[in-house]
Amino acid sequence: MVYFIKKILRLFRESVPVSFRNIKLVKILFRYFLLFNLLLILFKPAFADLNIPANSQMNVNSGTLAVTGNVNLPAGTSVLSTSTGTVKLTGNWDNTNGSYTPGTGTLEFNGSGAQSLNSGGTAAGKLFYNLKHSGTGTTTAGTNALNIDGSFINTAGTFVTGGQNMTVSHAWTNTAGAATFTHGSATVTLDGTDQNVSGSTTFYNLSKTIAAATGGQSLIFDNTGEQQVEGTLTLQGFNAANKLSLNSDDDDGSPSQSGLTLKPGGLQSMQYLNVKNSDASGAGVSVSGVMLVAGATSTDQ
Repeated sequence: MVYFIKKILRLFRESVPVSFRNIKLVKILFRYFLLFNLLLILFKPAFADLNIPANSQMNVNSGTLAVTGNVNLPAGTSVLSTSTGTVKLTGNWDNTNGSYTPGTGTLEFNGSGAQSLNSGGTAAGKLFYNLKHSGTGTTTAGTNALNIDGSFINTAGTFVTGGQNMTVSHAWTNTAGAATFTHGSATVTLDGTDQNVSGSTTFYNLSKTIAAATGGQSLIFDNTGEQQVEGTLTLQGFNAANKLSLNSDDDDGSPSQSGLTLKPGGLQSMQYLNVKNSDASGAGVSVSGVMLVAGATSTDQ
């Protein structure tokens, strides 16, 4: 690199008129200019962190914003927005004081090392739509709970709740054999209408309830996965006319059962369920008169 700088400077001296050769300021500025650009060309440095200034806004729209570092949303009216786009980061997410407006976009942690996630809370400006973890490293939720209006997707590495509760309105995916979910004694609440659980996950507390007369809802489990609940499992319909349906995602002429393991010592609260193609195992499981039986349909009144 030194050779190229010297060569360019020599060409510069030869091309500049003699009357300007001794102007030190021009020479100094030109040297710094060349050095800066050569560094950009040779080393292609990445800008590590994204710090949105207070009272500023950035809208990714439907594009992809890749940050090879941290995303910090400071105090004030600083806003990061997406419509359907994706924000990817390899560092930490801190929305303690700012505002994130996800639209139907995705926040994706794709780092290979340790990453932290501080949502800042569960109020407006702190929510997520799709929250994805695709990196081989470990992402740990920090001080606040997570409110996900779309899907939770964990395809690689390890996602750690840090004891923070999670609420998910659409699908839950934890890819079996590739991703690890560490529950940290937290509660996962599925608060959408018809929802799917894919892959294999060990939950601590898992809950889905129908809170009003909505005509019934469904919870569909991956027939190739195994869901385990170590703490409290809460599955409740609203009444006899508004039941929660549990089924496998393979419900054809030759259905495959989905696996649900209830750990000894855990608690189960179940009522107003339609259960089909479910294999629930565990020591002496029989709750509220409901047995989740392989290949059978059970109705609890």
